Amino acid sequence: MKKAICLLFFIGACSKFDPTISGLVSLGGTSALERLAGQPNVVCYLILKDQWGVPVASKRWLNPKFPIHFALTKTDLLLPTRPWEGPYQLEAYLFLSLDPNHELPPPPGAAIAIFDKPISPGNSALELVLHK
Repeated sequence: MKKAICLLFFIGACSKFDPTISGLVSLGGTSALERLAGQPNVVCYLILKDQWGVPVASKRWLNPKFPIHFALTKTDLLLPTRPWEGPYQLEAYLFLSLDPNHELPPPPGAAIAIFDKPISPGNSALELVLHK
């Protein structure tokens, strides 16, 4: 029993030292985006994709306050057994959610931000600026 508890503690402690991908999502400064962000049921998604464009991790904020500070870790992976390695692509979307069960892919006309370089765990101070 003690060995099992120690092993669980060790695994939990190791996961705390996994490198993160962190940064900021902000609005592009247009009044249309500010109006959109101020409406109820607005959703912001942050999506991490692999080199083939397949989503591997995501974060979702309902009625977010900008700027959004984010940190993606290994615990955000959609498949927990997937290696936490890059290179990855990072995208953010902002749109009005009409049906929480069918939000992805984002609707046409969603505000979008795409980080212009491949990233890997350990990258920080990334900035995504949403534009329509």
